Amino acid sequence: EVPIVLEDVRSPTMKSKDESELSFEFKNGVDTVFEFKIVRKSTGAVLFDTSIGSFVYNDQFLQIATKLPKDSNVYGFG
Repeated sequence: EVPIVLEDVRSPTMKSKDESELSFEFKNGVDTVFEFKIVRKSTGAVLFDTSIGSFVYNDQFLQIATKLPKDSNVYGFG
């Protein structure tokens, strides 16, 4: 692994969890696979949902199956 120094990216203007427009929901249990959703609080619209499939995280490998809203645009994810 290449050593990478990560600087603190938090900003004083960063919104707290309660002020955020987005809600993050996580599930992880004995009988279920790890999944998460990102939901817009104001409309209840699900923006990102991994419950359709598995979330796999291994050395040098990441696999995410997701459902996206109809007519959605995704940029920079690939």
